[in-house]
Amino acid sequence: MLSATSFQITLLTGRNWQDDVGLYVLGGVFLAATAVWYPMFRLKPSVYVLSLPWIFFGLAFLLIGAPSVHPSLAPAHRTLANAATWCYAVASAAGFLFFGLNFGEEAVCFYVTDHLSAVFSNFL
Repeated sequence: MLSATSFQITLLTGRNWQDDVGLYVLGGVFLAATAVWYPMFRLKPSVYVLSLPWIFFGLAFLLIGAPSVHPSLAPAHRTLANAATWCYAVASAAGFLFFGLNFGEEAVCFYVTDHLSAVFSNFL
C-alpha cells in the first residue's frame, strides 16, 4: 500500500526514527505539494494528477536503492534518503486526488444523468 505514510520510506533507509527538524521539513514538503496538486487538479486534465505521482514514487525508490547499488554513493546515503522521503511525500500528497476522482467522477455522472432525465421528463 503506497502513500499511507512517509515513515514507510524512513524504515527503508535503515532507521526507525525521524528527528524533529526532518519531520517539520517533511510536513512542509507535504503541505507545499498539496498546494501544487490541488490547483493542478482543478486546472489540468485528470491524467496529469493521476500519473505524475507515480513518477515521484519511482524516483523515491530509485533514490533509496541507489547507495546499495554502487558503493561510491554510500557517503551520500543520508542525503539521498532525505530526498527520497521528500519525493515520497510529494507523491503521497496526491492521495486525496485518487480518492476524489474515483468517487467524484462517478457521483457527478449519476447526478447529471438523474438531473437530465428529470429535466427531459418534464418536456415529454
